[in-house]
Amino acid sequence: MKTLARFIIPLALLSCAFFAGFSFAKHRSGQQHFGHHEGNREAYRKKRLDRLSRKLELDAAQKSELQAIFEKRRAKLDTLRSKIRPQFKEIRTTSHEKISAMLNAEQKALFEEHRKKMKERRKKRKGHWRGRGRWHDEEKKKSDIAAKEIPE
Repeated sequence: MKTLARFIIPLALLSCAFFAGFSFAKHRSGQQHFGHHEGNREAYRKKRLDRLSRKLELDAAQKSELQAIFEKRRAKLDTLRSKIRPQFKEIRTTSHEKISAMLNAEQKALFEEHRKKMKERRKKRKGHWRGRGRWHDEEKKKSDIAAKEIPE
């Protein structure tokens, strides 16, 4: 019994370490979680639709109707995001102005340096899908929205 435990416990620990290392290596190599990388949005939507259809045992007509519901929801949410985005921008701008007003000269310089670094980080990701319906590249966003049919 002790011999078996001496063999099984290290084997289990080694297996856990191997799979954790494999997962980390996959993440570091740029292979991200399914559906959270640019270009996988459509694949993610299809997988979500298929999974729910199987789970609910939907027939072909119901699956088609579910897909239409998902598409209409996405279009409505995209429209809503485009309407409220300027309000978010205004709130951020006002907040930055208030923060700057309360800082001394040295702190303002540090704050502006921080903002500049953040802007550079966003530029590096330019054109990449950020999730939650946002694009860094305005032209890509416009073409994406134009390609969709927005229901009334």
